[in-house]
Amino acid sequence: MHKTVKEDLRLWAQEYVPRFNKLAKEFDTCYYTQSPLSHIDDSIDTLILGINPKGDGKVSSDNETNLSVEEFLDGNKCWGSRLDEKWKFVDGARWFLGYNHLMTSDSVDDDKKTVWANLTPFVSNKGFSDLRPELVSVGIESTLRLIEILKPKRIVLLTKEGFRQLNSRKVPQNIKDHISCVQVLESPTLEIGMILGVPTVCVPHPSGQWPVSNKFTSIFVLLHNLSCRDANGKIRKNIDEVRNIMREEIKALQTKVIL
Repeated sequence: MHKTVKEDLRLWAQEYVPRFNKLAKEFDTCYYTQSPLSHIDDSIDTLILGINPKGDGKVSSDNETNLSVEEFLDGNKCWGSRLDEKWKFVDGARWFLGYNHLMTSDSVDDDKKTVWANLTPFVSNKGFSDLRPELVSVGIESTLRLIEILKPKRIVLLTKEGFRQLNSRKVPQNIKDHISCVQVLESPTLEIGMILGVPTVCVPHPSGQWPVSNKFTSIFVLLHNLSCRDANGKIRKNIDEVRNIMREEIKALQTKVIL
């Protein structure tokens, strides 16, 4: 019998939450996902991924290292106030996608159509650099499984080191085999690629430094979205082809647009 996305997500959580709990206790750290996966009942439009939740990872209660499946799938307890509090993770990324800080009826603010998560759910202050390899590995493994379930139309990776992080020694080779990337520009060093066959654009995290300006980042994200599929909406699987299309468009802007 064919399982629904919601059923697949629950099975996914049932597999990984016990592993997350065990590691959280072993390394005395906490973990969580961002937007509520419990709202998902079909494939999604966009998956937006940071590296991991930022924080010192200190555990204030046993509950933080012993989540239930339901608690994990329900996501960040503060998710409902994300725009009121102007989270850099959310507010800045919405700008990349062409939105201001105001809530809309578009899919970017629909928790059934856009999922906000991280490559690993375990908390640290400096991304992968101060996170144990075990927490990186299981996190990325679970996220790749999540991508298979959600079947997003595109992935936005919020870190300029995103693909390099995915190619680090902390990531097993069998996971790396499902990831490819190319650099589009010599400067700034923005990249595009594929994760499990899903078109992926990699841009700096909004809490960091803009490569040119916040508006240029939006242009780059939109240009990738327009270039990664052909006129019939079919994914261009050759990322070199997508890169060349983007480069030609940027060259045209430099030579044909006159102020």
